[in-house]
Amino acid sequence: MSLSDITYENVLAAIKEHEEIGSEAFLAKYGFGKSKTYLLEHDGSLYDSKAIVGVAHSFAKPELGPLDRAKFSGGKSAATRVLEALGFRIVEKGKQSNQNPNWTRDELILSVEFYKKYTPSIPGKTDNRLIALSDEIRAVAESLGLHGDETFRNPNGVYMKLMELRKYDPEYKGKGLGRKPRAIEQEVWNLSDSEIVTAAKLIRAALLEIEHEDTAKTIVAEAWEPEIVDAAEGALVTRLHRYRERSRKITNEKKKQFMKRHGRLYCEACSFDFVETYGARGSGFIECHHTVPVSTMEPGRKTKLSELALVCANCHRMIHSKRPWLEIEQLKSLLKS
Repeated sequence: MSLSDITYENVLAAIKEHEEIGSEAFLAKYGFGKSKTYLLEHDGSLYDSKAIVGVAHSFAKPELGPLDRAKFSGGKSAATRVLEALGFRIVEKGKQSNQNPNWTRDELILSVEFYKKYTPSIPGKTDNRLIALSDEIRAVAESLGLHGDETFRNPNGVYMKLMELRKYDPEYKGKGLGRKPRAIEQEVWNLSDSEIVTAAKLIRAALLEIEHEDTAKTIVAEAWEPEIVDAAEGALVTRLHRYRERSRKITNEKKKQFMKRHGRLYCEACSFDFVETYGARGSGFIECHHTVPVSTMEPGRKTKLSELALVCANCHRMIHSKRPWLEIEQLKSLLKS
């Protein structure tokens, strides 16, 4: 057993299985009981820390499988230490109501844009400009499925975050609030002014679009995937992109057009044909990828069939595996080499 082999992605994969089959089935499947003291808090939801780490081990080391409950001691065990080392939040039962989720890239983009716009005279907590920012950030967070207590992203909390950002500002002579820098905050701060403005604009456009479509709002909030890296613009824009890719109407139209031209469905990158491999079970089974960059999308813009590509699941995940996303021709070149 080596808990050091467990990665952030392995934990997310375990969380995903937990969400898919439910808490009781998850615990019963792997022989864990409910946590008595310490819980993993992620995206506003709570999970039994030992069970998540035990199952995450099976994703890290498939040949060894999941760890059983006997491998963990009582109290704040090695499981919670592993999760904390990977950057996850651990809370004690009964105290989680006082915890709000960590700030996301999307929220930080809007905050950094605001900070750079108004520094050195940052609007105060009662200023209408800051109150509007608070409302906007809360809307983005909730669209991503994040929730908290009555202080969640309120003007006071947003103002505190702006004060924390001072630690990254070379023009600020003080230290700024907060104990130590966070990698995600530093990464967002280091974006150029034009990148920040463009990203903020896209986040607002995505928020406006999903606010007018209940189905999109639900799907976007649930559409996190361990295999997919959020684009530079943030999770909201990325998830809206994935939601569009799964639009049944446009996907079916693309499949019909492709079938009419080629007589069969196959991956445009690697030529994999599900019917050839799986027979009738694979009929009509293929994923749809939007080739238009996220940065060019505008609310209400209708996708053209020519802007879609049919790809197998493996190639689709390779396209989205890291920034910047690969183009189909780039993926073809990788396969050839």
